[in-house]
Amino acid sequence: MYDRKTRSLWSQVNGKAVAGPRAGEQLQQIPSEETTWKQWKTRHPNTLVLVKPPLDGSAYSRYEAAPDQIGVLGTKNPDKRLEGKELVFGMMIQNKAAAVPLSTLAQTQVLNAEISGRPIVVFSPSGERAVLAYERAVGARVLSFEPASGEKDFAVRETSTGDRWSWEDGACLKGTCDGQKLRPIPGVSVYWGVWAQFHPGSAILGALQKPRQ
Repeated sequence: MYDRKTRSLWSQVNGKAVAGPRAGEQLQQIPSEETTWKQWKTRHPNTLVLVKPPLDGSAYSRYEAAPDQIGVLGTKNPDKRLEGKELVFGMMIQNKAAAVPLSTLAQTQVLNAEISGRPIVVFSPSGERAVLAYERAVGARVLSFEPASGEKDFAVRETSTGDRWSWEDGACLKGTCDGQKLRPIPGVSVYWGVWAQFHPGSAILGALQKPRQ
């Protein structure tokens, strides 16, 4: 990416300026959600939409269809533990990189894990393309979550108390932690080969990995 004011070049993966007058500066990452318009509008019917000019197809369609092309210049996959074009949800916690394959989340929906000694949870509810991550500690309590089927308010269940929590904003909807919220963890959906290039040695959560080559 480039900014119109200084023409500095910015990385889409880590939000850092790599060339130009602002080289070395870092954008603040905002927790966000990638999902379908139908799913989002169901939950947020009054959403405002930024309308872009129509494109004649996707500018990245050939790139997306090429299994061996990693990055714009076709860099090789730097870490063979996962396929280069495997989509992952990448996160940074205390300078420690971790990635969760979206194929894993398609099966588990809720993944309790730990990064840098900090307990986290990653949600990807059934029927949604969204992925959201939170720290799963409230004060001194470490929580553990599981899917709560049949919930109309997009809730998940805390395993020890039965409390209902919203996967969308991390708020306790009903139970012993009523009114409290989990701290969100910003993340990005990206190809593994690209994530591994920016974050060598990244941890991989919840997946069968190939031996490192």
